[in-house]
Amino acid sequence: MIIIPYKFIFLETPRTGSKSCRAVLSKIPGATVSEKCHVGCNLAMAIKRATGLPLVTVTRDPLDHLVSWYLATANRKKPFVDFIEKGLPIGKLTERPGFDPFILNPYRDIADKVFWLERGLFNMFNRLGILVDEMPHINEHNKDLVEKDGKALFAASLYFVDDYAWQLTL
Repeated sequence: MIIIPYKFIFLETPRTGSKSCRAVLSKIPGATVSEKCHVGCNLAMAIKRATGLPLVTVTRDPLDHLVSWYLATANRKKPFVDFIEKGLPIGKLTERPGFDPFILNPYRDIADKVFWLERGLFNMFNRLGILVDEMPHINEHNKDLVEKDGKALFAASLYFVDDYAWQLTL
C-alpha cells in the first residue's frame, strides 16, 4: 500500500504490475510506502477513513491473472487445469484478514477507482496526474506455455465467475 498525500491510497494487487507501480509511486515526494505490499481490506478501509483519500488499485483479465499466478508458482509442472481445480495456492496472502482466495482482486469491492493492467500503467498514471518518464519492466510470462484447453478455460471461468461479472461492470 502506498499513500500519496492529498491524492490517493494505492492498493497493490498481486500479479498486476504492483512492483512497477511501487517503483514509480515511491519516488513521489511525501509518499508513504508500507513495508508490506499487500494489506488486508480492513486496514485499507481504516486508513481511507482516517485520511479521507480515495482507494485506487489495478486489476487485469481474470484468465491472464490466473495464468500469471500459475506461471509464478512451483506448480507449473502440473497441468493448468489441475492448478485451477485444486485451488489457487496463494500461500500467506490467504491467511491475512480480508483476503478471499477465490477472488483475484481482493480490493474490488472497496476501491474507488480501478484501472486495467491491459490498458497500460502509463495510462493509469496519466489519468492520476502523475508524470512518468519511464516505466520499470513488468515481467511478462509466455502464456503460450499454458495449455488453455476447453476444460481449463471452463474451470477458470467457474472458479472466478465473480471476477468476470465484476469486471464487466468497469
